[in-house]
Amino acid sequence: MLKKNPFGKQTFRYKVEQRDVDTLSERQIADLLETVESMQRHAMVGLERASGKKRLWQKRIFAARRDLCLLTLLASSGLRISEALTIKLSTIDVVDKSITVFGKGKKIRKVFFDLEPVEQRLQSYLEKRRSLTLDHEYLFVSTKTYRPLGSRGAQKLLKGYVQKTGLRASVTPHTLRHSFATIAIEKGANIKAVSQILGHANCSITIDLYTHLSNNHLREVMQKCSPISSVEIPLEERIEGRKKHLAYLEKTG
Repeated sequence: MLKKNPFGKQTFRYKVEQRDVDTLSERQIADLLETVESMQRHAMVGLERASGKKRLWQKRIFAARRDLCLLTLLASSGLRISEALTIKLSTIDVVDKSITVFGKGKKIRKVFFDLEPVEQRLQSYLEKRRSLTLDHEYLFVSTKTYRPLGSRGAQKLLKGYVQKTGLRASVTPHTLRHSFATIAIEKGANIKAVSQILGHANCSITIDLYTHLSNNHLREVMQKCSPISSVEIPLEERIEGRKKHLAYLEKTG
């Protein structure tokens, strides 16, 4: 037995290969949500035609509305799945069209659902959710026990829709968060605003994770801005492009 550590107080660092952030395109997100909507329409038709077992079809409609609301919120606001699943009815302000979210480190922030599709899907699910008499206020519930929906249940339901949509199997709830951030920045959103929406402690985290941009965006930039490209970029567009990234250049410079 050694009485003394032969390595002393040395600190060893292991180089870990940085993984690309997994994201979906706007088209893929739209296809995913359309899959959920089609399941809802199918359940509603099934209920109309059913002579018996209507309770089963009603549960399927409830589940589809819940799933459409959950996935739309994740994609439109960049919420962490843990934040979405801890939303309570009392934290939803339908007048202000905002939701108070409790993020990492018990930090409180607001996310907004002013967009018509988001508001419509939330209100549609809220009508069903408020018709239930439950002993808790959590927004998203299991259709089997009506207890709060857990992260495993959310991952499982997303996996089913991902398969039906024909997307890659690696898509998770966190993929929707990454997709929101990447697409928002590619559309020209202020990085500080995106950072606050995501609930990051500071902008450097957002910059490190999301200023890599997607392959589609890189392809577009190369086609448009390459020295051998024949595309003429107006002076005003060039100036605006530089202004947009001044904050980022100062931060990383």
